[in-house]
Amino acid sequence: MGIYKNVMELLVEEEVVRQSKLLPPRMASYVNQVELVAYALNQLPALYATTEVGLEHQLKRGRERHGQTIAQAVRQALAAVSRDPLRTHPPLQDAQTTPLREVLQQMRLLLRNDKVNWDNLPMAVENALVKASKGSGAAWEAYAVAPPPRANLHRKTTRPAPPPPQDTPAEQYGWDDPYHSR
Repeated sequence: MGIYKNVMELLVEEEVVRQSKLLPPRMASYVNQVELVAYALNQLPALYATTEVGLEHQLKRGRERHGQTIAQAVRQALAAVSRDPLRTHPPLQDAQTTPLREVLQQMRLLLRNDKVNWDNLPMAVENALVKASKGSGAAWEAYAVAPPPRANLHRKTTRPAPPPPQDTPAEQYGWDDPYHSR
């Protein structure tokens, strides 16, 4: 599935930050901005975009058509959330259970290469797989992360030649296979 974004989230987050700066510091320290955003978003329509052009269009549209409504929804959220500043409900956990930097660190450990980063990770993994397929074992630390000259991830691999054709089409295509016979 493709990537889509609710632009209203961006607009509400901007407004929450703006209004939070206007709060007295003590009150601002008690207000959970995530709760403000969620409360306000539940009062507003969604504005989805799937392209950069669509994103810009929806941002402009959202500011023009819904700017006042967004500001009002955030004010209502501030009033609702600040009524109970000491709530102790546990927050939702992020759907991504492992942060990306932790994943990258795990890949560095697996490949035994501290120079691996998000840009060179695919090449490092490919190099490791190529080396492993040649029977070099699991000595990952020797793999360079820099791409070889003119590296191509879609290069053709050599395959064994197909077996010579059988005598009859039935034998050639397996029609005499007892599992495929009627």
